[in-house]
Amino acid sequence: MSKQLQQGFFSVDGLRQFFLNAKEFPETLFYGAMAKNSWYVWLGASPLLLILLPLIGLSLAGMAALDIYNLVKAANKNMDKWLGAIFASLSTVLAGVSISSLVLGTIFNFTWAAGPWFFLSSVLAFSSYNLFNMGITLMRILESPQGSPQRMHFLQQMVAQLNMCLTAAMVIGSVLIVVLFPGSPVLAAVFAGGSALMTLVNISWRFMPESMKASLKSFFGFTKPDIEVVDSNVDTQQRSPGTGLAVGEVQGEKIFQMPANTKGSRFFTAPDYYHQLRGIDDCNKLSFMEQALINYSQQQLQHAEAPVRVVSKRACVEQMLSNIADMRCGKAATPLVMDDWKELSQSFFRESEMEALLKAYSYLESVYNRGDIQSLPVSGCAF
Repeated sequence: MSKQLQQGFFSVDGLRQFFLNAKEFPETLFYGAMAKNSWYVWLGASPLLLILLPLIGLSLAGMAALDIYNLVKAANKNMDKWLGAIFASLSTVLAGVSISSLVLGTIFNFTWAAGPWFFLSSVLAFSSYNLFNMGITLMRILESPQGSPQRMHFLQQMVAQLNMCLTAAMVIGSVLIVVLFPGSPVLAAVFAGGSALMTLVNISWRFMPESMKASLKSFFGFTKPDIEVVDSNVDTQQRSPGTGLAVGEVQGEKIFQMPANTKGSRFFTAPDYYHQLRGIDDCNKLSFMEQALINYSQQQLQHAEAPVRVVSKRACVEQMLSNIADMRCGKAATPLVMDDWKELSQSFFRESEMEALLKAYSYLESVYNRGDIQSLPVSGCAF
């Protein structure tokens, strides 16, 4: 099941796209009808309402189920995963009560006054979650090196969260002005029309070709550098941290150059070892990864933590270091099964540094297995 959910339509991302489309197409019609009183009255008396609303409710339930699945399967069950599952479930329950009351009221010809309030509560819960997320994302932006792929990733994330907050604000205005406290037709048209327009923008973005998305990101200055390159700040040569080994130039890619020995408190983020490893010459990747593992073992594993977990993390680090030693000697490295170390990635408030190391090591292993890294036999290699 887990392998099936990693690719194609039945991947988590594929199913999420499906549920989002199944939710937002009906929402566009619903919000559009709210823009004009006569359209809203017509929709309320139309059998179409009995199709649109259950579709929205089922899609919300599907997305909440995916958030719960992500929490259960995540290597790092951190704050992001827990809050995502909790608020998705809460919003779905509140919206489900409202939608059910409206559908049943349409069928049996009654009105439940509390129904719209439940829907408003659902949107407010979703908005509160997004506002909180924006604050966390801002902290992550400040913690990430300026101009790095990591910082640009969080900037893009903040833009997406801001878009969701603006959409939610339009929906809140529509519910208040059209349903709960009917007022100015002009304001109703502005908020309801704005809700429909923002939803259409979200749909358009998902169906937009990747080349067009890349062009828009580039136009607004949100393109991620492809790799991170480390500069020793000693001379003009690019070098890897801790080893002093020269880093080869990479042509034709947008590169972020990170100063070596960059230090600073990281409460919500972990170093982006993967992109740093990509920015180093193949012949120096082993040394970079080795030094990163040694630094992690010496610095991070000294912190107060459950003794059993520290021992397990040391065992994981030692296995990766042993595999790197085998790679230096041209041997076939023992495959590191990532699922075996999943429990070591736990870090509630921040991205897991262990998970970042495992991702970088997985990339190193794939590069080695492709034959891009030439073995350099050294003394002590046993053949």
